[in-house]
Amino acid sequence: AIDSTELGPRSRMLATVRAFVAERLAARPDATEVGRRHADFYRALAEQADRPLRGPGRSEWMERLQAEAGNLAAAVRWYLSHDRRPLPHLFRVLYLFWSQRDLGREAWSWVEQLLPGFGTLDPQARAELAWAAAVLAGDIGDDAAALAARQRLAPLLPGIQDPFLHAVARLAMAWTLPVAGDYDGALREAAASLEELRGQDEPIFTAMAAFTVGAVDTALGRYDDALRHLRE
Repeated sequence: AIDSTELGPRSRMLATVRAFVAERLAARPDATEVGRRHADFYRALAEQADRPLRGPGRSEWMERLQAEAGNLAAAVRWYLSHDRRPLPHLFRVLYLFWSQRDLGREAWSWVEQLLPGFGTLDPQARAELAWAAAVLAGDIGDDAAALAARQRLAPLLPGIQDPFLHAVARLAMAWTLPVAGDYDGALREAAASLEELRGQDEPIFTAMAAFTVGAVDTALGRYDDALRHLRE
């Protein structure tokens, strides 16, 4: 079957054919290797989308990932079953797509499956998983999970070497602190995140940080500051 998309025609396997092929594939001795190749291909596609999603190429890549949403989900499920090491980074990369396409609940269910092994991960993976847990839990309105994720993330902040990850980790702290009633702390973290992001080529997250500062300013009754940041 052929679907017409904004990016041109795209072939699609009919459900009955897909079920037949999946049954035949499962019987093959190299089924695991075929699954790995499929998962690796779509992980590479997500990696390719990472920078454009955070900047001017956002719309085109949102459409491309939407067309491949089923394949991306299949790749995540394959890694969950066979090799979880790439997943924290993949979760960080796909967050903007998930948040814009209302896929947060399914993504959160995947994050939850990784959390029991949190302590066994390397520092970068721990930071990315804690960040994904914090932002996704906040998106779906699970306050307890958001607070737990913040407790995982906070001690990692001094050791995060990646400037982008450090800045968005502070932004995640700003998003979770109001859950605990700490609006002053949220403003400090959001302002620090905004300052860090202004020095990077990160238009999407810089805008999110400016909006966050403005929103917290509003909650604190600082309306002139809020208006300045919201205009930005």
